[in-house]
Amino acid sequence: MLERVDFGALTHLELDKNGNAWISTTGGLIRFDANNDFESNRSYKTSINKVSILETDSIIIDYETLRFKENNLRFSYAASSYDDPERTIYRTKLLNIQEEWSSWTNETQKDFTFIQEGNYTFQVQAKNVYGTLSNIDSFSFTILPPWYRTWWAYTLYTLIIGLILYGGYKIRLNQVLKVQRVRNRIADDLHDDVTGTLVGISNFANAAQITQDEKARTRFINLIKETADDTKEKITDIVWAINPEYDDWQNFLAKCRRYASDIFESSGIEYEIDIIENIAGKLTMDLRQNFWLVYKEIITNIVKHSQASSVSISIKMRGNELLLITKDDGKGFNTELQKNGNGVASIYKRAKQIKAKAVLDSKVNRGTIWSIHFGI
Repeated sequence: MLERVDFGALTHLELDKNGNAWISTTGGLIRFDANNDFESNRSYKTSINKVSILETDSIIIDYETLRFKENNLRFSYAASSYDDPERTIYRTKLLNIQEEWSSWTNETQKDFTFIQEGNYTFQVQAKNVYGTLSNIDSFSFTILPPWYRTWWAYTLYTLIIGLILYGGYKIRLNQVLKVQRVRNRIADDLHDDVTGTLVGISNFANAAQITQDEKARTRFINLIKETADDTKEKITDIVWAINPEYDDWQNFLAKCRRYASDIFESSGIEYEIDIIENIAGKLTMDLRQNFWLVYKEIITNIVKHSQASSVSISIKMRGNELLLITKDDGKGFNTELQKNGNGVASIYKRAKQIKAKAVLDSKVNRGTIWSIHFGI
């Protein structure tokens, strides 16, 4: 009952015959009537009177769902105990973060910063100068997660991860299929280019064994040698085409220049070669093999069939395209009649495999022009 007396200023205490206490202090005389029904234990309320966002000092009124960026809050409160209110003290807790009450303090506000997403209840209770506890006042609220931790974000993450895994699977599958296609193509090339020539060698050998004509036998032996040399060259081309050491343009174009000059010089055909050699980057194996076979087929056809006296070859860049142009002054041919010939058909087929556009312009007695261009 005597909590409000300033004992630091007490000078005298005396009881009279009626049970009253007389207290003398430096500030005056106090009489405490023991028979008076002094309501020191009367109830009182504690109320949360303000909830605000720290950064903006915006007041939250009946707004229990907050965005994640509004997760720094201040709770202000007060008790309705007016006897020496400066000595009223408070304790708080934020359920879902604090399960135990805080220490008693006379602070009338409490700050919480960087509250994570979730459901929370702030509670406050007061104790007045008489040691009487107030009711507990509460404020419940929800902090929403940031967008990158919402359910739809996790769904998106799952989708993205699934797409990445699927993409990785597809890339791996394409690599496996690419290797398989390379194997199949090599097998086809060996079958088409080598098997046929080996059959020819076998037939020539059989013919040489059974013939009685010495000249015929010599001719068959020469054919066997020519066919064997041709087979060796085809196998060399296949091995070269799959060797990764020759993936750069400089080596490839140098090979194109050497092949054309060697074959034209040995055939007595005048030639002019204009080949660019400073193309950056690498060739894929598929591009290298098919472009080489197209180039080689065109040169071989000129030497074997055109009866040309002069040839010009140009390989250059035109924008983002590589352009191959060959011109000869040979006898030419009717393109409609030769369209499905083995040599012409092979050039069109190989060009299609590297997504190149092949254009043939040839007229009888007016020479032949090939134009091959594709993006790199």
